[in-house]
Amino acid sequence: TRLFGRMVGLLTATWLSWSLWHVIFSRTGLRAVSLPLFLALAFYCLSRAIARLGADSRDAPAQSGSREQWLWFALSGALLGLAQYTYSVARFAQLAFMLAAALQLLTRRRTVRQLLAGFALSGLIALLVFFPLGAYFVSHPDDFFERAREVSLFTAEGGQPLSNTLASSASATLGLFAVLGDRAWDRNLSGRPALDPVSYGLFLIGLVVVAWRWRSWSSQMALSWFVVMLL
Repeated sequence: TRLFGRMVGLLTATWLSWSLWHVIFSRTGLRAVSLPLFLALAFYCLSRAIARLGADSRDAPAQSGSREQWLWFALSGALLGLAQYTYSVARFAQLAFMLAAALQLLTRRRTVRQLLAGFALSGLIALLVFFPLGAYFVSHPDDFFERAREVSLFTAEGGQPLSNTLASSASATLGLFAVLGDRAWDRNLSGRPALDPVSYGLFLIGLVVVAWRWRSWSSQMALSWFVVMLL
């Protein structure tokens, strides 16, 4: 609602309420379902902080360096740190934040110093929150890389060339939206695409819109999240 307007927010929430994957993951209690919640809250807090710098046209700019601004930056970092305790894919979330931050720095040059300070504060808070889990991973590195080894392109079975493995992985990932979804019955109706035809059409329209409006913070956030987490 804050980023794209009330109607878009309400329609998105309605769609999510009957999204098959979200329903299955939430009902069976798979930990991956908690990751979007923490990332959405983290991006929300970050958008509130940026709005205080006048970077969001939906909000009247407030004085730079206000206490509220730094509080929102700190909260975004705390939530990003907490996201690391949900699902291993959360380790990529920092890249989404970094990409969104880089786009902001390119398009909001008048507030570069405040943005850099805010992003640094978010990163520091995220590291502090992540520290207990990070300390465990330092002493147990195998646990940190276990899931990555299972899905890594470099450990593909059958001795296929990396280029072939990368191509098949990319096509399967992109195809899950409308062609062929997860075959596992504990996470999906085997093979059912993630999106129905209507939702897929709206999805494509949304991609075009945010790409066209890439200079706005809301579009930068959506593009960063989609591109990085799709990896």
